[in-house]
Amino acid sequence: MKHYLSTSFITLFACIPIPASGDLVRFKNQDAIAGQIVSVKKKNISILTKFNKDPLILRNENLSTISFDRKEGFSPPAQTQFIVLKNQDHFAGTLASIENKQITFKTWFSGDIKVNKDSIHQLKLTSPHEAPFYKGPNTLKDWTIGHTRWSEYSGNISANQGDGYIGRDLKLPESFTLKTKIRWTNYLDFIIEAASTKPGSNSEEHELTGYRLLLRDNTVTLSRPDPKQKNKLLIIAKCAVPSNQVTNKDLETLVDLRIDRQSRKILIFLNNNPVIATYDPLLPPSGTCVNFAKNGESPGDISLRSVSAANWDGSTTPAFLTINSSNPDSGKPLDIITTLDHEIYKGTIIPTKTSDQPDALSIRLDPSEETISVPISACHSVTFAGKQATAPPSGDFRYQLIPRGQLTLSELTLDDEKVYASHNLIGKIEIHRDSAEKISLIQKPSDKKNEASNSSKPTPVD
Repeated sequence: MKHYLSTSFITLFACIPIPASGDLVRFKNQDAIAGQIVSVKKKNISILTKFNKDPLILRNENLSTISFDRKEGFSPPAQTQFIVLKNQDHFAGTLASIENKQITFKTWFSGDIKVNKDSIHQLKLTSPHEAPFYKGPNTLKDWTIGHTRWSEYSGNISANQGDGYIGRDLKLPESFTLKTKIRWTNYLDFIIEAASTKPGSNSEEHELTGYRLLLRDNTVTLSRPDPKQKNKLLIIAKCAVPSNQVTNKDLETLVDLRIDRQSRKILIFLNNNPVIATYDPLLPPSGTCVNFAKNGESPGDISLRSVSAANWDGSTTPAFLTINSSNPDSGKPLDIITTLDHEIYKGTIIPTKTSDQPDALSIRLDPSEETISVPISACHSVTFAGKQATAPPSGDFRYQLIPRGQLTLSELTLDDEKVYASHNLIGKIEIHRDSAEKISLIQKPSDKKNEASNSSKPTPVD
């Protein structure tokens, strides 16, 4: 016989302080219950707590996320290769083999995963040196503020006046990539200074010592100090950019500035769209700091939502470049290999030996029929022949992997060590519980319609 626990009692129960360890179930109102999750089903979750001898059965329609207790000191291995499926699910691993119709991807969280080529949007084969050595900002700590109007909120740093710079010494190397995601209101008028010798200052005291990237409305201007005249700028490149490349509908832009001071090459991407490719005619600035400033007195706020810096190998391809896999000349669907040097090879990738992890990919070029071998270490991405249209995610749970990645799953069951589930593009899959950052419950449209009427109903408990 089932007993019923009212929603108000659940809320009171959930307000008890959550212990530091244990599985966690979080409600939509942000209340939470800690304990041991004993079952996960399509319509409810059972959790055993220290306050009751029988498991609580919680309706999924009232829940937001669940997370598992993780072993102390657990840390996933570093990963540099990723697979992106057509439903936008993605996860890290290592390419183990390529066969005629499927590939095998070796993962730390689920062993070997076999995926049909038709289900793959792209393989991203990233070199280890692309991993960022700085990610933030998260806090104002360690940043030098040139004016008190810079503030921090929820991990973003913001300004509503243009009177000062905020900066930090990121120890930028000779060749680096600096990525910044910014959001603004009303009008874009923003300065990014890289390779500066000094972090942060008031506008009237600021001396430009590095490269200055000015984003003003839909115009991008790259300048640098004139070595012959103090406080004079030399414009290296300037261009107008289509509005749909400058921003998305949320007035947000990802700026990717890449500088190689040895070759003097400079590349700028906005939202992964190439904007400027140029060379510095003079000796590059030698600083290691970055500075940001809201330029002038234009109305509105501007926020730094993320900043990352990494070593750069001189390649011209931004992350997750999407390429159409049809040949415009022949009209045939073709496999495509893109290298870190932005070379593109189109043809048919030759299957690898299934017993060996490949150190190179061979491709039979179209239309020449010549076969070449491209080292994995030189590959940026692989796109397989076929339609590149995305497929909508299908499932009841969104399984978020650590440190990054997600899988949309259904038919979830579990034991003490593993999660067992189905994926509409992969099939049956077993996943180590320690790999979960959290699991979000996907609310279907029919669930939303019933949410209001069900919100006052009691929750059953065995």
